[in-house]
Amino acid sequence: MDDGSWLAAVMRLQALGLVDVDVDGIHFDDAPLRPLLATAPRPQGPERFLDRDGRIDRYPSQAGERASLLRFVSERAFSPGAIMDEREVNERLECYAPNGDVAALRRHLVDHGILERTRSGSEYALRRE
Repeated sequence: MDDGSWLAAVMRLQALGLVDVDVDGIHFDDAPLRPLLATAPRPQGPERFLDRDGRIDRYPSQAGERASLLRFVSERAFSPGAIMDEREVNERLECYAPNGDVAALRRHLVDHGILERTRSGSEYALRRE
């Protein structure tokens, strides 16, 4: 790195508040980074079973928590009254399905009575409560 690019880098770090420059040299200041590095609060409710991308990272072992997670996903993936074919259901669930296993997630939703399937199995809709 030549002197010009080194100086530009130091000036940029100084502008960002990450370094202080004085007669004794360059001193790193971590104060601007502390809030960014602080531990984020742990998610509560169904969101604690989602990864950073909002995908299910595990199914809860307790039935009530599993039902809550599935309702949480269904409220975000489906519109009340919408009638969908299997392809559309799969597309809406893909971003939530752990390891891309959309079929398992779809079956969980049907088995828990959240998503209804027609007798032919060709269409799905949110179950009315």
